[in-house]
Parts: sequence; C-alpha cells; structure tokens
Amino acid sequence: MIVETWNGAMPMVASWVLTYFVHSTVALLAAWLITRQLQSPSQRLTTWRLAMLGGVVTTTVSLAVQGGAQWRFASATVVSVTAIVAATWLGVGAVLFGWRVIRSRRLVTRLRREQIPSEATFPAVVDRLARAGGLSQLVQLSVSDQLVAPVVLGRREVCFPRRLVEQLTDDQLEAVVAHELAHVHRGDSLWLWLTSALETLCFPQWLNRVAGRRVAEDTELVCDDWAAQRTGRRRALAEGIAIVASWMTSNTSATTPRPALGAERSPLLQRVERLLTNTPQASAARSPAALAAVALLLVALSCAGPVVQITSAPLLPASVATDTLIASLENASAVLGTRLLALPAGYEAEHAEFLAVPDTGAARLYQRGRYKFPTKRGGLAHYSFVTRDNDYNRQPMVTLEKGRLSSGFYGGSRGVVVDLGDVELESLSRDDLAAAAPDLAHVTSLLTVPTATSNARESMQQRVHATKINWMPAALADHTYLVRSSSQGEHDALVAMRVTHAEDDGVVFLWRTLADWHVENPDVTRPEVRFDTTTAEPWMFAVPLPELEAWERDARAELQERLLASDSANVVRLLPREKFQDLLTVREGGAYYSFLEREHEFTGASDLQYEQGNLGISNDGGILDIGPYVLADLTIDTIPGHLDDLDTRTWRELTTTASPPTNSVPWVAASVFHDLYTARRAAQRDDLSDTPMVVGHCYLLRAIDDHGDILVAFDVVEQDGYGITLNWRELKRF
Repeated sequence: MIVETWNGAMPMVASWVLTYFVHSTVALLAAWLITRQLQSPSQRLTTWRLAMLGGVVTTTVSLAVQGGAQWRFASATVVSVTAIVAATWLGVGAVLFGWRVIRSRRLVTRLRREQIPSEATFPAVVDRLARAGGLSQLVQLSVSDQLVAPVVLGRREVCFPRRLVEQLTDDQLEAVVAHELAHVHRGDSLWLWLTSALETLCFPQWLNRVAGRRVAEDTELVCDDWAAQRTGRRRALAEGIAIVASWMTSNTSATTPRPALGAERSPLLQRVERLLTNTPQASAARSPAALAAVALLLVALSCAGPVVQITSAPLLPASVATDTLIASLENASAVLGTRLLALPAGYEAEHAEFLAVPDTGAARLYQRGRYKFPTKRGGLAHYSFVTRDNDYNRQPMVTLEKGRLSSGFYGGSRGVVVDLGDVELESLSRDDLAAAAPDLAHVTSLLTVPTATSNARESMQQRVHATKINWMPAALADHTYLVRSSSQGEHDALVAMRVTHAEDDGVVFLWRTLADWHVENPDVTRPEVRFDTTTAEPWMFAVPLPELEAWERDARAELQERLLASDSANVVRLLPREKFQDLLTVREGGAYYSFLEREHEFTGASDLQYEQGNLGISNDGGILDIGPYVLADLTIDTIPGHLDDLDTRTWRELTTTASPPTNSVPWVAASVFHDLYTARRAAQRDDLSDTPMVVGHCYLLRAIDDHGDILVAFDVVEQDGYGITLNWRELKRF
C-alpha cells in the first residue's frame, strides 16, 4: 500500500515541479521586463512579489483544472525515476530550509538572551515615530553587543547594535529607528520568510534568487522612503546607513540577518547616494497598468498555461504493432474495470457480518455512458444479482442512468425500483415489507407475487406504475430500494439494496435477496465473470486511476485513427461491429457509415453497416450486390447485361423509384420496396437489407431516412485483419 501510494504520488509531484518551472519562468521574466520600466520601488516590489508567489498559485490551479496545453511525458520506468528525482528535490529543499530556520531561531534565541531592554534609551523617539507612522501598538526595542546592524525579531521587536545607539547622533538615531519601524509596520518579516522558503524549497529555479535579491533591495528602498517622509531627515538617514556600511565592511563575520538596515543583499552605498541626490518617493502608490499586466499574466497562466504531465503509463509509441496496441488496450480496459469495481478500502470488513448471510452482496454501479469496455457491455452501469456481474448481456436487473435507478430494460424483462427511504436493510423480509414501509404498503404487496408468464409480468409492472410512484427513483446515499426484476427463462426475484456511497459518477450498495422464484433455465446460476487481467502489464495496476483512464482514452483514439483513417472522403473503412463496438471511441466501433454526413455515424444518419461478414442497410431502403462491376463505368442509366430478371428489376427500382412525400419514413420504404423484399425472399436471394460482403464486388445502396434519400454505388477493394476498405460515389439524390 505504501509503495503504491508512493508510486502514485511521485509523478504528481514531478508534474507540479515541472509545471512550476514553466509558469514561474514566464512570470519572473515578465516581472523583470516590467520592473525595468518602473521608477517606484514600491511598484517594483509589488510586481516581484506577485510574480514569485503567482507561479505557485497558477501551477496548482492549472494542474487542478487541467487547463491549457498538455505536455505529457511517460515511460515504463518513469515511476522509479520520478520517485528518485522527487525524493532528492524534497529532501535537499527540506534540509536547506530546515537549516536556515534553525540558524535563524538560534540567532533570535541568543539575541533575546543577551539583549538589553532599551526603553530608557530613546522612548521619545519611539513614541513620536509610532504616532507618525500610524502604528497601533508600540514596538519593543533592545540592544545587543553581537550585532553590527539592526534586525527585526518577530513581528513587533527590533534589536540594535549597542555602538549604534552610543555613537549615532540624535537625528541619525531617529532616522535609523524610523527605518526599522517601517519594516515592522509593513510586515516585511513575513514576506521575508515567504520568499526565503520559496527560494530554498524550489532551489533549482535560480530566477527565484534573482527575484529575492530584487525584493530585498526594493524593500530597503521603500523603508528608506517611509523613514525620510516621517522624519524629514534624509541626510541623517544616509549618514546612519554609511556608518553601518563601514562597520559591516570592517567586520565581515558579524551577524546581520534580514530585513534590516544593513541587510547583506542591500546595496548600501547606492541607498546613500539615492538619499543624498534624489527625493525619496513618499507614497506606496501602485501603478495600475503594471499591476494589471502582472495580474492578467497570472490569470492567463492559471487558465491556459501549459501543464507538464508526468505519468507512469507509457506513451503510445508510433512503431507499436496494431495487434500489440489492441492487446494492450484490452488489458488496460480489464485492469481499469477491475480497479473501478473494487469496493472502498475496508468496506467488506466493515460489513462482514452482513455479507456472511447467504444471498447477499456488495457492488458498484457507474453512470451509464461513463465508461466503455470490450468485455463488459454497458460500461458497468448494469448489475445482475443472479450472475453477480456488471455486464448488460448477463441478465441485468438494475441500472444507473442520469442519477436514477431503474429495472426492466433487457429484452423481454420487466422490473420496477421502489425507494423505501432510510430503512435498515437487515430488518427487511418478504413478509414484513408493509410494516417496514407502511406508506408504500399498496406497492410492496404487489412485488411479492411471482410472475410466471409474460402477461403476468406485464400486469405486475403496469399495476405498480398505476400507483403513481416514482418507478425510476434517484440513487441517494442511506436509502434502501426494492428491485423487482423478472425475465422469462432467466430470473424472477425481489431484491433489497441499500446505497451506502453516492458520488457523481456512481454508487456503492449492499444487497440481499428477499424472494427468488424458480425459473426453468438452468443457466440462471452462471457464476460471476470478472475481467481477465492475467496478461496485463504491472504498470497498469500501479498508476493512479486518472492516468490509466487517460492512457486508455489515448489508446482508443490512436487505434481508431489507425483503423479508420483513409486518404479521401470517398474512401471508407468499415470495421466489424462485433469486434470493435466497445473498443473504439466512435459508437459501435466504426461499423456504420453515413454517406450524407461523410462520417462514421451510428445515430440517425447511418446508411451502411458491416457486421458478421455482411453488408447491410441500417436505415430504410435496400442494398444490391451487382457483382464484379467497374465502379467508374457505373451510371444510373446503365444496366449490367449479366444480371438476371430479378436483379435487373431490383436495379431499376433502386435507381428510379422516388419516395412519395410523407412524414412517415418507414412507411415510405415499406411501400416503395415491399414487392422487391417479397420477391427476393421467394426466390431465396439475398435480402435487400443484408447481403454477404465479397471483395471486388460492386454494390448499389438506396438509403431513406429523416436526413435524406440518396443512391450510392460502392465497391469493396480490400479486406485485412481488421476491416474492409471501399470506394464510393453518389449517383443520385431524391
């Protein structure tokens, strides 16, 4: 469990780190360009801070919403590689940051142990500056013999070197104290720790160090302006800075943490020159244009910035054989299905006492249409309490669609679902249903009667529906439902199920059989059929489910592109429905084609279908095999001389009969081609709706539906191990 969690987390960490490098590089370079045009240190400082912290925010948001371009990288060994890289990065960053924190805490502890309270040294200065600066609370001041420059300790404490207090004049001391109070007033200590943490933890991003230096420099300049404005002593402040600079030059081993007057990254002499030659900017006014530019950049990075995805699922190599791709896709689908159907951790242990009772179980249901699986028709949206399987073809008794539970949808089966509310599953029995749900007694009594015949089943369903209850109730957590499902020759049962977990894409439930009436079919006891994962690759079990789902989705798209790609709109690939109906993303696996829409379309506009080796008409109309004819020579005015009378008649009817105007398309087709259908059946010829596929033969197809009425000729030019290729051209539209 620990290994799987580690392998699943490390690619996510690596994805965040790489995406952060992209976003932070863009943001910091943009900040560098913008600050070159700004004169105010306050504006530059705000821009740098936004850029430094914005890279973290935009990276997290982009990965959370998966916006922007997707740069995906993967390989079979990516889990172990990213684990080593991420562990190294986290370890080194944590050690560096931890060491910096320890050093700082030791310094603060030592200074506070050795410092001397200085309230008596300059109380009037502090009081006057506090009022001038709008400080709501007094700042604690102290002195120490260990410092050569002032330092801010905590949120509201400043420690000064003893000799600074002793050697500076009153004007110089007041200006220097004002500078340190500015740090306290602005909360620079917190920003210092934020930028320091970012520099250390994300140490490979060297631009953070550049930004950190610029932040430190502009912070000192802003505090200089604050102090000069409140004291009016620009020269005194410059002199104080120069004195501290001389001390630091002569004593390089002295302790000087930041932020402070003598911060190691502050160009002290430049500050002195600035104070003596220029008027410090008095306000912290921000440039709306500059800040708007940075804000828009960060929003753009959040919404559309590139996302680097590291996944332990291998990418689809272009050179992999199609058979290998199909096998890998089938294995991935099996593993994905197995993992999706797995119950929550500890679920079976939690309900062990209930599940030990005969004819009980626990299962998952997913929303219909959420997934597609080659070996589980219906996408895990169906469940059979008899076969204990999620396959639509195996006696489904309950389904989940659009958040609602229903029954009675499989062939000639009948069924209803009744919501009993918050009723304990263990307390239910066939004989006590009315007592358990008195408000539904008139319904539950109908569900306990066996239905031996088709008419009886229909009557049961109609009678229940006549009670005007909601027979497709919403799937709600902590609700218990009665499922009455019957199918002649398969099953006839009354089951109670309780939803324990309800999520957007599915539910988890417990169930128990309350009544099971005998059916004649001995195959009713078919065991549960699980996904076959025996040949699956190990990485399919190790990667997080979203990554496996993404890989499977990409594999389906890649396989579909290979199998259905053609050089021209008039060259069509058709795949056998029985083989690819659940393997590709296109509905029914590329077995249908619409000549009007010119795409593989199953719903509404499909004209031609390919299934079980036969070509068929999927709408109303007809299809005729006219033999090895040359497609280029075929026109609606040419009748092949080697056709017999019946085929010649069919040919003429398909090419010349126009559908009469009516709103009933099926009636149109039946009236136009009814005699032809009857005549061909009598002559034991191929039906107009279905004919064997023969490579090299030419076919005439007439398709009538709500989308149009079209006459098409096509010939099958090739058949390979996956499907067939045909050329076609339109002869006439009616």
